[in-house]
Amino acid sequence: KISRSSGLPMSSFDIQQVAKGGGVVVDLIICADPAGRGPDPLQVAVDLEKQVKDPNSRLMTGMLTRHMQELSVRPSDSIQHQESIQHKEYKLIRDENQRLREQVQNLRAQVIKSEAEMEEGLVRIHELEQELKEHLRIANTMQAQIDGSIQQHGSCLSMLHDTQQSNEQLAVRLCEADHRLLSMEHEKQAILTDAQGSMGELNRVRNARDESAAMVGTLQVRNRELEARLEEAGEQLNR
Repeated sequence: KISRSSGLPMSSFDIQQVAKGGGVVVDLIICADPAGRGPDPLQVAVDLEKQVKDPNSRLMTGMLTRHMQELSVRPSDSIQHQESIQHKEYKLIRDENQRLREQVQNLRAQVIKSEAEMEEGLVRIHELEQELKEHLRIANTMQAQIDGSIQQHGSCLSMLHDTQQSNEQLAVRLCEADHRLLSMEHEKQAILTDAQGSMGELNRVRNARDESAAMVGTLQVRNRELEARLEEAGEQLNR
């Protein structure tokens, strides 16, 4: 109860002796709390002395301490020496606490700095992610353009192949026309050599020649058109 009434732990009360007289006399020394907590021992002694005179105090309402009749405070050399030692210990503990508080403050500052650096790192990572997305978008766009160019190149190659086939067909038709012209020329020579044929047969030959000439003209026009398309396809491939 004395400990509760004083605010100091039980370890701060050192019982020196217990004597019996007209009652029980307890001689004890009040020491300071080694942890630096709680009130000063002299203040505790003065406060307990006041509580003895107050029947409603915490001390006088205890189960055992309510029978206390008197409490006297007297200085002691040992107490003063002990208080000096405890004061030094208290100073050391206070200095250690101050050092620990400074370390805690430094650690907090380092934590805050680390959190700020981490936040900056997260912002940089987000920026890099945005740049990567932009690069991917550009790459996809370029790939689409390349695919389109490949398709256009394939179309041009297909057109060139078709043109080549048309030219081959045209060459075959021109060759056939030449053969027909040559054959007709032979027929003409045969007719002229055999004798003067009838005018009707001559007219037929002339008409056939005119038809062949018209066909040749048509084939030549078609050939020029195909050559123009071939040149256009070549220009597209060069672009």
